[in-house]
Amino acid sequence: MKTNASFFLLLFFAAALTLGPVACGRKSTPTPETNTTRITRAWKVQQVDATANGITTPLYREGAAANAENYSAFRLNFTSATNFRRTEKDASLTEGTWSFNSNETQVTFDRGNPTRIDIQSLSNNSLVFTYSETNAKNQSRELRFQMVPL
Repeated sequence: MKTNASFFLLLFFAAALTLGPVACGRKSTPTPETNTTRITRAWKVQQVDATANGITTPLYREGAAANAENYSAFRLNFTSATNFRRTEKDASLTEGTWSFNSNETQVTFDRGNPTRIDIQSLSNNSLVFTYSETNAKNQSRELRFQMVPL
């Protein structure tokens, strides 16, 4: 009888070792990543360049000894698929809602400035966008932001 119990116990462990990994190894289908999931995170500035009259000028480089403008406080946080929080370069805060256009190449904000940015590239590790601004002297320039996750 002892032999039968040992045999069945051995048979049980052999089955568990053989079938256990098969049952546990089932993989769920991953959710496809979208631009909304890629952008929904907090971003900080790595580099800002301005282009006016065909001339590009570096304004800010993270860690540089001297910058023409200080964007170290600027943060863009897409807190959800519809909400954002932006810390401006002067550390003031803007909160509201955002949305992509139909082909996900532009983001529109319901408040603050800019109200729209043009997405140049977007991945999990990088967000590059541009927008145009006009200063008090009616001079316009295009700003190009290179952002990384915070």
